[in-house]
Amino acid sequence: MDCEICGRKIHNNKSIISLERTTMQVCENCSRFGKIAPKRSIAQKPKSVIYTQRSNDNEVELVEDYFKLIQRARNQKKIKMKEFANMINERESVISRIERGQLEPTVQLAKKIERALGIKLFE
Repeated sequence: MDCEICGRKIHNNKSIISLERTTMQVCENCSRFGKIAPKRSIAQKPKSVIYTQRSNDNEVELVEDYFKLIQRARNQKKIKMKEFANMINERESVISRIERGQLEPTVQLAKKIERALGIKLFE
């Protein structure tokens, strides 16, 4: 494994640090540039039920694999990510993070996505 700052090989003393809200695996020498991050895996899988929000006094739950559903529907309709982002007035980076499961859409954004792609994202 290589240090994400200097590029040197990390043999024994791998450190996981937090630097400007980014988690990095670094060598012992570069660990001084950030704060030691709490022990956890770097790439975590999304939880099965992401969150519960209230919308007009009704609780709604996002479906388990929302990110896969969104990406599959967009690809089936042959819409590029940039075009889709423009369709729903969002940034392309937001759509990208949602489709990777790194960002949970708000109820309002999820409803816009549902309408644009003709899918259901709530249980």
